[in-house]
Amino acid sequence: MIETVDSNTNSASRYSLAFQFARNCLAGDRVWTGQVESLWGIYTRKFRISSGGVIQGKDLLFDERIDFADGESQNRSWRLLDTKDGVDLIADNAMPIRLGEIEKGKFEIEYRLKMSGIWFRYTDIFDVDDRGNVSNIGIIKIFGIPIMRVTAYSPGKAELTSGFEVNAAFS
Repeated sequence: MIETVDSNTNSASRYSLAFQFARNCLAGDRVWTGQVESLWGIYTRKFRISSGGVIQGKDLLFDERIDFADGESQNRSWRLLDTKDGVDLIADNAMPIRLGEIEKGKFEIEYRLKMSGIWFRYTDIFDVDDRGNVSNIGIIKIFGIPIMRVTAYSPGKAELTSGFEVNAAFS
């Protein structure tokens, strides 16, 4: 489990810790289930994600395939970079706003993301427990107003091998 950051820790080790936290959430093969929902409850869309992340030097290469319950699929590739100022990201249709860092014991990164031709502000918050279970909350804003919330969960390896039914949360 990743420990919280001590306020006396210098920035170089703080961001290294942020990258380690991101790596623990995203490296390896994972299956995620979740949903996108409007903050007013008008719209809900369930999904399942198959993802894989590998470390290459000081970078984390992360690919995901998002399969929505309505049949649409999307593929995305991300590159997370461990820099002296925080965790940076490179991806098609994404532009970093605030580098990733540890905030209140969780990994948080903020970027602009282009979806359906529109640029949104996206805040990603990841948490991992000592069993390797990862939860993710994404807040989507336009003109500074939160309009959508994305929630996703990926069980740790122990849960995957102990009868976890991936499709249960997806159907």
